[in-house]
Amino acid sequence: MNRQGAWNFTADDTLGCPMHPHPPTRILVVEDETMIAMLIEDMLCNLGCVTVGPAYNVAKALELIQSERFDAAILDVNLAGERTPPVAQALYIKGIPFFFATGYGPAGVAAQFSKHLVLTKPFQQSELERALKSLALLSYPAAGSAGAAGAFLGRCEEASPISRPWM
Repeated sequence: MNRQGAWNFTADDTLGCPMHPHPPTRILVVEDETMIAMLIEDMLCNLGCVTVGPAYNVAKALELIQSERFDAAILDVNLAGERTPPVAQALYIKGIPFFFATGYGPAGVAAQFSKHLVLTKPFQQSELERALKSLALLSYPAAGSAGAAGAFLGRCEEASPISRPWM
């Protein structure tokens, strides 16, 4: 913690969990709506994950895919009119698991990615947790679950090195 009481993170910093010594799962969030990105970040934090991003456009998503380390990604299919198949293709080539979170449902996903999981917005944290588990990314109960009391302690702001454009 720095002198002002804020946490300082570098791209390689992770917060471990006392009950689970492995580093937390890092998830790239590709979402153009700020409030939705914040809700997803909060849900991920509650699940013991660290958010990478969010990427509000395709260019930023592609940049983060090249520059950051993460375990999986959540993609919206439409970023302010810009479609995300180039992002999905880059993730596919790198072998990084991903799924879509969209208000369009499965019909909004490009044909070549139609076999990927789609969460239809709005979705609940339990649905996000199931999606992450389907990618084999969560192997223990989420911090908000009854079986994980004390598994992930701390405020979400402290857990995520997210760079918010308004800060």
